Amino acid sequence: MASKTVFSSRLPTVLGTVALAGVGVGVYSRYMMSVAHADSGLPPKAFGGGPAFLSLQLQSSETVNHNTKKLRFALPTEEHVSGLPLTSALLTFSWPKGSILPCVRPYTPITRSGRGARADGEEVSQRQAEHAPALAAAG
Repeated sequence: MASKTVFSSRLPTVLGTVALAGVGVGVYSRYMMSVAHADSGLPPKAFGGGPAFLSLQLQSSETVNHNTKKLRFALPTEEHVSGLPLTSALLTFSWPKGSILPCVRPYTPITRSGRGARADGEEVSQRQAEHAPALAAAG
């Protein structure tokens, strides 16, 4: 009976000590993790994982043939790379003069993601996209 009394009287002290030690370890590790960061040395990506909403300036527009244009967009800074994977698309919104609704168009990136300072894309006319529904749906 005496052992139950000794154990029950020390239980709050033991639990309090364990809880305080746990909080101390948690705060210390949180502080150390926030201070110790390694720099990867990779250039920043304009488009990371998931949707990215950026305003990019159009650098140039080149007509490739009767239904395809090559558009070059400037990235936010000279150090940025596009970061777009191979199977990706750019969806652009532009407001033509006098229009209430924006014009939405998809573009296929044609520049490798490691190239910096610009993102190239090709626009294919709607007529060609209708003739290749499998390609249009795959993007």
